[in-house]
Amino acid sequence: LDAMAARLPVVAPEMPIVSEVLGPAYPPYRRHSMSSFLELISAFARDERLRDRAVELGASRIATLFHPQLQRDRLIAAYRALDSRASSSS
Repeated sequence: LDAMAARLPVVAPEMPIVSEVLGPAYPPYRRHSMSSFLELISAFARDERLRDRAVELGASRIATLFHPQLQRDRLIAAYRALDSRASSSS
């Protein structure tokens, strides 16, 4: 998330949690594949359009799903929901 917020491309493996965070359109590398890892790094280094697209996808995910204010508001809502459940059961 920090790299995305800093508008840097993220090099991450194919994993459900990674896809959830980065989004389905973000290019991952094959897990446990050094050659795939190196290919993605090389692609980001040589392809400005790919790099810019990755940066924009990351920035969009931060703005719509992971912005600190959104995270704060969701966390407060979760704590309030837990507090109301605890209060109603006592």
